[in-house]
Amino acid sequence: MNTASTIIAHYNFVLMPHKLRIFLTYRFPLPLLILLAFGFSFLSAFSAFGSAPETFSQAKIILKEQIYFDQNQNGSMGTIYCGCDWQWVGRSGGIVDHKRCGYEIRAIPSRGERTEIEHVVPASWLGQQRQCWQKGGRKNCNRTDSTFNRMEADLHNMTVSVGELNADRSNYRFGELPNARKQHGLCESKVDFKKRVFEPRDKAKGIAARINFYMYDRYNMKMSEQPFLSARIHDHLLISISQLSMTQSFSLSTFNSPLLYQTNTIF
Repeated sequence: MNTASTIIAHYNFVLMPHKLRIFLTYRFPLPLLILLAFGFSFLSAFSAFGSAPETFSQAKIILKEQIYFDQNQNGSMGTIYCGCDWQWVGRSGGIVDHKRCGYEIRAIPSRGERTEIEHVVPASWLGQQRQCWQKGGRKNCNRTDSTFNRMEADLHNMTVSVGELNADRSNYRFGELPNARKQHGLCESKVDFKKRVFEPRDKAKGIAARINFYMYDRYNMKMSEQPFLSARIHDHLLISISQLSMTQSFSLSTFNSPLLYQTNTIF
């Protein structure tokens, strides 16, 4: 496939309905995704995927029913920061299988037992760049700012996490912690509460970086301090981007692409 065809396929993929695009990225390799993009006019006829969710509550249900419904066990990716299996319970939650991943609760049993939906780019980062946040925080943004609601409900930025890891990550920036010890059993992700830095496990680093770049580009967020990447991780990201083949061509202005969920492309 030549470069022009690849670019056309990529842009067709970006134009697919929001939930359909995310669903496909989890289930097909990149070459097949490119072929599917050429047939977008046929795929768009499937109305089950509809438009993007308008609220966080809607998005959590869609995440369970249409994206992560079969990613919870038997060798799938598991929870983003620890790779744990879980059993779905209720509308959008789950019970974590600690034995399969060697997870040990650090300090919050009630949240260490269950899954939660994690915003990789924290909701507070999204809100702090909106005027509504300065006048009443998250509740005010939900009530008065439709753009914030779209940001909060963007499925590209949402993953499944052990609840305690969601709490421990808080709104800390991502970075490297070579001298930090593990605090959650065999879970490879680490946190330094004093430095307010969280290092995801290796399999999640590329996903986290690409989600950050997508969100900052998609919603024109200020990123002068690059709060989500250490200098060394940023260097790895730029090197990896420069080495991508033309078959994987993309631009940061259309970062909602299949690359978003390829775990080994970056880092």
